[in-house]
Amino acid sequence: MRRILWLGFLLAPSQLTMGAVTYLHIVTPESAVNRDDPIRWIVPFGHFQQVYDASLFAALPPGGGIIKSIEFRSDLSGCNCTLVATGTQIELAVTQTPVGSLSPVYAENSGERRAVFLDFGDVTLIHSGWNGGHISPPSGWGPGYSTRGPGYVYDPAKGNLFMDIQNFRVGFPLDAVRAQGMSSVQDLDQGGNSGWLSSDGLVTEFIFEVPEPATLWALASLGLLAVALRFRRSPDPSPLTSLARPAPGADPTLVEAVWSATHYLSVGVYATLFYPTGLVRRPDALLLMSPRLSSTLRLMLLALVSVVLARPMTAATFVSVVTPSDAFTEDGNAYFEYTDSALFWRRYQQVYDASLFTALPPGGADLQEIAFRADAFLGANSGGQRSGIEINASTTSNSPSKNG
Repeated sequence: MRRILWLGFLLAPSQLTMGAVTYLHIVTPESAVNRDDPIRWIVPFGHFQQVYDASLFAALPPGGGIIKSIEFRSDLSGCNCTLVATGTQIELAVTQTPVGSLSPVYAENSGERRAVFLDFGDVTLIHSGWNGGHISPPSGWGPGYSTRGPGYVYDPAKGNLFMDIQNFRVGFPLDAVRAQGMSSVQDLDQGGNSGWLSSDGLVTEFIFEVPEPATLWALASLGLLAVALRFRRSPDPSPLTSLARPAPGADPTLVEAVWSATHYLSVGVYATLFYPTGLVRRPDALLLMSPRLSSTLRLMLLALVSVVLARPMTAATFVSVVTPSDAFTEDGNAYFEYTDSALFWRRYQQVYDASLFTALPPGGADLQEIAFRADAFLGANSGGQRSGIEINASTTSNSPSKNG
């Protein structure tokens, strides 16, 4: 049993390296992903509430996920503009109120587990994402609000999602839909007690943080720990039959449940991964099977092997780095005009100081996407598609201040 207990505890730390998350984008309603709807709303609203039917979040895994960002889409009739928004508060809650049963009285539309998602003091950079119809509609996701806290845990199995926004002042029209799993109540007066009801709802994109599914290594370590704690070793010295008999005095129902859940998993994983078969001999299996190695050496080597084997299964997370960092919420004091009629750069080079990327973890990361931001000075609608562009990236010892 010590061998199994060692293995379980040694594999458990390797789960920490696999505890990465993925980000799931859910558009409500799903039918609005690739189209602009005929309804538009002119925002500002002093007070705005909207409820989303739980069925709109069917793409979430069991247990739901953590809402990290909420985005709305500008309407094609809007403008190409950027602004810095302050003084907006967003609260989220779970409600049992059906979509069509909101009250015009704001206080009557509260829900369970109500929490502040965005505080009044938070600063958010708002971009319309507008393409003006020059590219196939719809417009891009523009007004976005990302939490400064841990986010909001939402599980559709618990009820519908309720959103309450105060001082919702965007300044350009937003895309909306009618009678598609959402309804709302809104008013221009932020201090009012009630507003007017509507079966319309703003097209919304929620960005969820979702834990990675449990890997085989995680299941194996949990199963081996459970077996080691619930079952004693049999007289048979074989490692595959040492998981045989329940401990004396154990509850038969519990024993049966634990056995069903862990025995086949643990023995199967042990036989597949750790028991040498044919010419395929895993190094960790040799360590477990070798009686000549001391306990200390076996523990050290097995810990090393478990971490090495876990590394390829580590999922990726994404880090967005804005250069320079102070431009995240500010429009720069200069602009480059890059149009076919004015200046067309046949070749362009730029160097970024390494200090701009201090947010990266040790060892750096793979660069997956490069995005530039339109200047707020841009007065005319612009849009288009480009092809035949080549971008090369490399590491250089040149200083950013070096000319030529």
